[in-house]
Amino acid sequence: MPRYDAQNLAAIDPEFRKQHNLDSGPKKNTRYTYGKNVLIAAGNELMANGLCLRLLPIYEDNGATFASFRDGADGIAMGDWCRLMTVAHWVGNPGVCFIAHDGNPSLDIRENPYNLLYNVAWKNKETPGIGRLFSELLQKPKVLQSSVGSLTKPEKMLFISASIVGLDDRGQISLSAFSDDPKKNARVIGLKFSALQSLLSALKVRDPDTNEYLSGDMLDMGDAKLLTIMPESFSSGQQKVMGVGADGPETFFCPKYARGNAKAQYIVGYPPPDRRSAFTHFAVIHDTYNGQSVSLEPYAERVAQEAGTWDTHLNIMSYEEQAELLAPAFPREALEFAWQEHPEYLRALGRRSSSPTAAAVEEMHDEEDAETMQAFVKPARVAPQKSVAAPVKPAAHVASNIPEAEISEEEAAGVADMFSSAPPAAKPAAASTGKLNAADILARAKSRLAGK
Repeated sequence: MPRYDAQNLAAIDPEFRKQHNLDSGPKKNTRYTYGKNVLIAAGNELMANGLCLRLLPIYEDNGATFASFRDGADGIAMGDWCRLMTVAHWVGNPGVCFIAHDGNPSLDIRENPYNLLYNVAWKNKETPGIGRLFSELLQKPKVLQSSVGSLTKPEKMLFISASIVGLDDRGQISLSAFSDDPKKNARVIGLKFSALQSLLSALKVRDPDTNEYLSGDMLDMGDAKLLTIMPESFSSGQQKVMGVGADGPETFFCPKYARGNAKAQYIVGYPPPDRRSAFTHFAVIHDTYNGQSVSLEPYAERVAQEAGTWDTHLNIMSYEEQAELLAPAFPREALEFAWQEHPEYLRALGRRSSSPTAAAVEEMHDEEDAETMQAFVKPARVAPQKSVAAPVKPAAHVASNIPEAEISEEEAAGVADMFSSAPPAAKPAAASTGKLNAADILARAKSRLAGK
């Protein structure tokens, strides 16, 4: 998997983005479409008390040597142990998560099937007929189990090669990546945007006398500094400690497990001041966990045997494959309207056995007027869930109970069904040569109803 400028952690820096022109548009082998052993660090149960991570070496693409920690312009690129990518996180019904764009400059993110759907929905949310369907897809907060699904803006996420640090049943420090339980051994952690902004800020902190980065090489096989991601709203109930940030000394609430002795050093990082809120995250780089340093030397053999390249961890689907992933997750009419100029995406609709929206339209009574039919489907109102994360123990014990993914049992079943064996594919219908509009789609719905 080649590495692109847009995957560089420094790509969140405005000057870097401008210099590299990053704002101008540019195999489903597991039930998790992000990839293998990937955990998204989100949700109150997982993050409320802080999530402690130990960075792990990852192989370069040739699989022969471990990636370096720092690489790129002024060392701020942070090597190839991290990848910045655009994702669609929990969209549609059944909900799906996938990497929508990996930074490849030869692929225009605006032509991505999900971006097309999202942008068309916003532009047509007030269009008679189809607009009502689009407005329900765009409603906030998400109604995760509605009959329609949801559309949210694709977001930047940083995937890092790391393991969650915690305590085992005996109270000993353990790294989740080396658990023999396949449900707990996540090796790649996905950080949301405010968390990656904070990490970048912390990793940029230098010693004013030597100009050396204070975080050192966090991929060292011996003792290395640890990373904790905290919600801005965190309060430890203890006195704040002094740390150092990009702008000098900082005081912050530090979780108990990250506190060291009187000589302990803390590096802190925050999102830009104009982006900070109670919902964002900050980063703390510290020396120990529960007073003990964490070395990879006891795991050296397994690191060498099990560490892979990014290709072995992340699942990057082509745009056509993404269209197939989205086809069962959104009403057929919405996709036909959004993809009408992309026959390569419309082919995916010919391979789905039925449309949730079409089924709902067929259940309408004959006497219902066109105004009711043109709305297609009104989703069942289901109260938003408090969390889609599987319950876990407090942060100090998180390694012994890491969730397989941040989804409920019902939602997980929906994702599993999506990847289950499908009936023989129907022959794709020929793509229409003309553009579809709301009237065309309404006529199709009426035709299906009349056929009953």
